[in-house]
Amino acid sequence: MELLPFVDTHVHFWNLDDPTLRYDFLTGSDEHAIIGDINGVRVRRFSVPEYRAQTRFQNVTKVVHVQVSNTPDPVAETRWVSALADRTGLPTAIVGLLRLGGEDAVAQLEGHASFDRVRGVRSFEPAEAMADPHWQRNFARLEQHGLVFCHMFSWPDKQPAYDLAVRHPGVTVCVDQASMPRSRDEDYFQNWRAGLRKAAAAPNVVCKISSLGMTDQRWTVASMRRWVLSCVEIFGPDRAFFGSNWPMDSLFSAYPDLVNAFRELVAEFSVDEQRSLLAGTAERVFRI
Repeated sequence: MELLPFVDTHVHFWNLDDPTLRYDFLTGSDEHAIIGDINGVRVRRFSVPEYRAQTRFQNVTKVVHVQVSNTPDPVAETRWVSALADRTGLPTAIVGLLRLGGEDAVAQLEGHASFDRVRGVRSFEPAEAMADPHWQRNFARLEQHGLVFCHMFSWPDKQPAYDLAVRHPGVTVCVDQASMPRSRDEDYFQNWRAGLRKAAAAPNVVCKISSLGMTDQRWTVASMRRWVLSCVEIFGPDRAFFGSNWPMDSLFSAYPDLVNAFRELVAEFSVDEQRSLLAGTAERVFRI
């Protein structure tokens, strides 16, 4: 039986041989702050040919590239990825880095928005920065460009996520990478669920289920079950979708293992709900 289509909303493409881009986490010797040892993915290039080779049996129909370069001007990465897509057909959409609190935030935003595949922006700014009026004014500009705002929002930060979404109902706010749960104990799980419920109370908040392997590196379908199904339960099939975090999560499994796990975990839902979770919701959120 043919697999249902899968839209991968969290993929990182890079090329260390491009002199206009920087990837310090790939070229340095330090351990990754969350994963630890990432030497297994410290390759010169991870691009469309490598991705297609590793994913070709999973009926991946569309792909969203998420910022990975730490080039001082984040628009440089968007420019490179856009050219890559022009040549190869992938990625379908781009999420670029935007520092909303910076003095050059408007220039960054306009630069990203000038590329027609850009569908969102990613931020690592702390939640407390979001109360700043300058930050808020820049955030409001996302609506006119139809851009999704992606942020991990650790579970104690769900009130700012909710407040932000309520204040700006025209902007879709994405709780990125399932809020990156850092622990798997029961107290953490319950706090994490409560945080997601707080954020989900705003109808314009969505959840990307991704990157669970980063803090559960020997994951199994059983160990992912309650985390994945909690996201779906809280947000519903119309506000939840999946991403692979490839190739970073290739440190913990093969691509088919991960996507088949997603498929197995949502198999209890109706076919229409599975289609939404695996592809349809992502297509609507990112307009692809």
